[in-house]
Amino acid sequence: MALRTLALGLAIALNTWLYAKAKRIPISGWPTQDLGSQAIFDWLGNDPVLGRMTCPPLTRLNLQKKRSELVLLRELLAKPAANGQWLWQAKMRSDIYWWGGKQATNADLRNFLANNLRQLAEKKGFTDVPKFDTRLEGGLVEVQWESRPGFGPYLLNGLAFSAAAPAKQKSALFGRQCVGPYKARMGRDRVLLDPNVAQRKGASANYFTYFIGSRTKEGISFSMAGDFEEVATSQQPVERSCRKQIDLPMFSAIIWNPQAEGISDTKLRREISSLFPRKTIVRFGLLGLGKVNRSVIPIGHPGFRHTNRGNMVKKIGQGRLLVLSSATKKISLLEKLIIDVLRVSDFRVKFEAKAKISEVSGYVSGFIAPWPEMDLWKSFHSNSNTRLVDGTSRLDRLLSEYRQALTTRLPDFEKLAAIQSFIDKNEWITVIAQHQACVTGPLRLTSQAETKDPDWFITALPSKRLSRD
Repeated sequence: MALRTLALGLAIALNTWLYAKAKRIPISGWPTQDLGSQAIFDWLGNDPVLGRMTCPPLTRLNLQKKRSELVLLRELLAKPAANGQWLWQAKMRSDIYWWGGKQATNADLRNFLANNLRQLAEKKGFTDVPKFDTRLEGGLVEVQWESRPGFGPYLLNGLAFSAAAPAKQKSALFGRQCVGPYKARMGRDRVLLDPNVAQRKGASANYFTYFIGSRTKEGISFSMAGDFEEVATSQQPVERSCRKQIDLPMFSAIIWNPQAEGISDTKLRREISSLFPRKTIVRFGLLGLGKVNRSVIPIGHPGFRHTNRGNMVKKIGQGRLLVLSSATKKISLLEKLIIDVLRVSDFRVKFEAKAKISEVSGYVSGFIAPWPEMDLWKSFHSNSNTRLVDGTSRLDRLLSEYRQALTTRLPDFEKLAAIQSFIDKNEWITVIAQHQACVTGPLRLTSQAETKDPDWFITALPSKRLSRD
């Protein structure tokens, strides 16, 4: 232990000396959720960029392997116990270290589970959570449930592992620290990322600056169609040339209001969906940074199934009025193309900015799918306060079964495919396209990165230290 402490002290001293010569590499443009509160820990564990660098989860869903897997744990088991009770057993890996340099222990794991397990289950929609106790037993952390819970131990997927940081420790996010290969500290509009030297592996020798809500031309930059839209609207739209691009779990779509006059007929909504020349819209509306996709499931996800529906060019509108809205006052290039297609098809289209969905025929919207799980319960279940449409009992059952399957080692992606088929059949949402990002900078990616691999970003970081000019 003394040798370990001495070695760590020397590593920190060397790291401090190297920092003076290191060049910080900017990372900008990656779409993330709000970084303004402790709610950051709800999504960091599944984020492949900032989250993977700083706050990995205990377990995760690996779409490339089509299964849940251990990340920070060496063991994770669930089995029956006496008197109808249920037992989970877990053990931390021995090579995991906090940003402050201390080893993460089973005691840390026990505290984390005791403080977060019930809240996590409820956030994921499991309301009937049995009482439980946690204890350290024979080198393991045990969670003793009073009865078998309606979820498995991979409920932990995607939850960033964190703990309170010592008061004087600089590396912290809202007073908490993690065990990722990079230590983080908040700046005014950025997060400063330094190698976690205690972790020994998983980080390159470089320092990074993650910019919040802005994009720089230097370093590693992610650009989407909206970043070029001012240029595209002032001149003739031109497809962007991009050497490296990645698929995003982001879509442009029309979310219909089936209760609105003139749009309640499912057959009509499906016919409208077939009007759009999606390849053309991707080329000009998204400047080539996108893919044709009719589904709410991202292409490449194990639950995705191709939808084979042809396009038609018919004047089916018969003068019907469609009232559309969006979240912004300014009509984007893509929205203009959608409106033009509808008008050519003999619909009268009225656009009202920032109207409520209940007041219009449909809402032209961009939305982010819950990657990697694709748990659509919040968007489509009848009991969800944030549902986009009124679902059905059959869809409710599929959504609940898939949500439970996600907490097991081998999720049933056929259930997700059935959910996609049901949503597609009812055409509550007309998906126009899936977005892509153009990547520039010293990131070692192939021309089309495989984002099903949860480590795609961190393994592509430059390994060679970049020095100051």
